[in-house]
Amino acid sequence: MKSKPFIREYTRTSLVASTVNYARARGLDLEFIAAESGLRLEQLVDPEGQVADEVLPRIWKLLATSNTGMSPALHMASASSLSQLVGSWIGLAAYAGTLRSALRAQVESSSIIADRLEMDFSETMSFGRLEFTHPLDVIDSGYSSELGAGVLYRVIKEYSQGGSVERVNFAHSPLATIESYEEYFQAPVQFCQKRSGFVIRREVLDAPMKQVDGILFRYVKNDIELQSTRWDVSEHSHFMTRVHRAVQANADEGVFDANKLASQMDMSLRSLQRHLRDAGVTAAQLIEDECQIRARHLLSHTNRSVKEIARSLGYSDDRAFRRAFQRWTGQSPAAYRQVRNPKQ
Repeated sequence: MKSKPFIREYTRTSLVASTVNYARARGLDLEFIAAESGLRLEQLVDPEGQVADEVLPRIWKLLATSNTGMSPALHMASASSLSQLVGSWIGLAAYAGTLRSALRAQVESSSIIADRLEMDFSETMSFGRLEFTHPLDVIDSGYSSELGAGVLYRVIKEYSQGGSVERVNFAHSPLATIESYEEYFQAPVQFCQKRSGFVIRREVLDAPMKQVDGILFRYVKNDIELQSTRWDVSEHSHFMTRVHRAVQANADEGVFDANKLASQMDMSLRSLQRHLRDAGVTAAQLIEDECQIRARHLLSHTNRSVKEIARSLGYSDDRAFRRAFQRWTGQSPAAYRQVRNPKQ
């Protein structure tokens, strides 16, 4: 399955909202979480929204201070809604013929579960190995990796008749007691390994899933492939909508600056420029377009002087504004106003 090419530095709002709700259950105040993470509360109510990747690690760091012996990520994974966190992949796991086919299907659809998630499945004569990495692992000390492993283990346990793993590996250092990890996974857990993942015996991989249904398995797989195609388009559209809104919000404050736009989007200027380049535009073009729209409106519908309009649009020198307006319209501001607003 083709991975999504556009949005690559964002986490789906549903995961962030779940983590925030867990943090609140641990006694952290919602406004404190928002202030410490840089999260705007209105972001949590958009079911199709996306939040910058770095927000989630900030929340995990807050949770680390309230640790009571068990990894907060595993504690959260033990009760989280599986469908909310792994989406349609639950159907693949439920209806696959064997755990092996379920895991292979997961590898193929990993981008549906999380952007930039990389998964591999390999086998030897005795064992299968499922390994996974995500860029967040480097900046959140391993919490996201543990959440993913905890949720995946629940899927294996609840949907497979084998229901067990031989060993669990994590690339990071332990975030809680080793005993708490081994109690959760019911298997040895090793840390500071090359990659995170599960080692599973071949006989467990061969075990049938509890609700085998080939027709429903193919149906869910086809539906996931269709979702992926839709997301490629909708995420692109959603991202550009967010950019335009951010440009307009900044313009309302009299700000016409690419760095400020990147900040409004919760991302670096370099990342913003890269995403916009994929869309065939630049930040400067979007800002200038907004500037031009407002200039035309102000000249047509207000009595403000050209100098005042220039200043409101971020120009320190009205001569620069006049040159820009001539380039946009082929007319001077005064000539444009005379045609559009002859009473002036």
